[in-house]
Amino acid sequence: MKIVGIVPVFLAVGASSFLLFFLISPIAVSAEAVPMCPFSWSTTLKAGSIGNDVLKLQQFLNTDPATTIANSESGSVGMETTHFGQLTKQAVITFQEKYASDILTPNGLSKGTGVVGASTRAKLNALCTGVTPQVSQTAPSVPSNTLTLTAVEQPIGSLALSGALYVPFTRVTLTAGSEDVTVSRITIERIGPSVDINFANADLLLDEDSSFVGVAYFNSNHQATFKKPFTILKGESKTITIAGDMAADLTGHEGEIAGMKIVSIEATSPITGSLPITGTFHTMNSSLLIGAVTARLSSDDPRGDRTRFINDTGIIFSGVRITADSHEAIRLDSITWEQTGTAGSSDFTNIATIVNGVSYPATNNKRFYTSVFEEPIIIQKGNSLDIAIKGDITTSGSNRTVKFDINDAADINITGISYGFGIYTTPEDPIGTSGNSTFLTVDGTADTDSITPFFSGSQVTISGGAVTGISKN
Repeated sequence: MKIVGIVPVFLAVGASSFLLFFLISPIAVSAEAVPMCPFSWSTTLKAGSIGNDVLKLQQFLNTDPATTIANSESGSVGMETTHFGQLTKQAVITFQEKYASDILTPNGLSKGTGVVGASTRAKLNALCTGVTPQVSQTAPSVPSNTLTLTAVEQPIGSLALSGALYVPFTRVTLTAGSEDVTVSRITIERIGPSVDINFANADLLLDEDSSFVGVAYFNSNHQATFKKPFTILKGESKTITIAGDMAADLTGHEGEIAGMKIVSIEATSPITGSLPITGTFHTMNSSLLIGAVTARLSSDDPRGDRTRFINDTGIIFSGVRITADSHEAIRLDSITWEQTGTAGSSDFTNIATIVNGVSYPATNNKRFYTSVFEEPIIIQKGNSLDIAIKGDITTSGSNRTVKFDINDAADINITGISYGFGIYTTPEDPIGTSGNSTFLTVDGTADTDSITPFFSGSQVTISGGAVTGISKN
């Protein structure tokens, strides 16, 4: 038996919200032997993925001493979890490099990516055909009408480099009971022998799809509060990561060590679990340089407003070109476009992101259209990539406009291959304070901060048709 959490006393903070303060009794879990193989994986898994496929992946990797997730505690034999964390990612990289000839070489790679894509799944499925005794964790039942906090595998402590984005510090899984739960506030605290100015800000991320929930800034008490609400449906779980965007220059703070702990959570249901939750610690470093990425207008971009007609197809709405500098190769994981014109989602269809001529479907959430690349797109040092958004106009929408922007530079989701940190895209050309087919900054130069939107696309006006001739009988 192992203690993995404790039940707190919770106090009402308002008519319909609760705040977790302290703890009183243990919750225990037990382990039992289960057969691991045969099993077949059919979906892409990566850092942040959650579910039974992750559990089975950890159990399988733990059958080989070379790819063991952990030697003790979370992730070890008998303590596998449903959360794909950094330890799991490292074990997957080891697995990929062990079977490089089957997984990496056919894809032109020499190092593992940590993403369980098609080639990795094929090898896993080929190997997992026998019966392998394993140990699995039996999860506690979900109490009714509560929000349950569950400890998960924390990130691995390492270096926090100047300008690095989404440096992961602390993780926790939130599970709703018999009712939907809205989380309204999460307060964190910066801890350790460091200073707040080492951080540009803190980020709240949802691990399941690496989506960005909100940003917060440290106050004089070294605390930051995320105030953007999000909802967890009844019976479902979401794992969140508290991450940091590091200051552009950490010179003078090398060797300082910082961590983040979650000190309070407010929600519309009573909360059970353990607070505070302290994650990992990272050491500030200004000598190692992460990669840099610049963006300019793509040759595919229309470079100006224009008119198109109902039923027109294959329209390129906006396009950018991104370039990796000489410090490290980069990985494009996803891109999100925002439709800011007056047209509704029914006025256009078949929206897709085009990357170097290859089409990737985009899923929409209100006005945002996101393409996620299940097999991340690698851009080698010094190379460039053209990215555009394309679609068709339907029979509706006459006299309305379509305009696809990139709201924030971080919506071009890029990670450095060498160090694994997020990289912020900086504009290169054209730059202005306003206009279309333009990257926007405070003063119209590359030397100041970007503003919203990061990239302002060109506008398409939808016309109902054209008159080609008039005859009189």
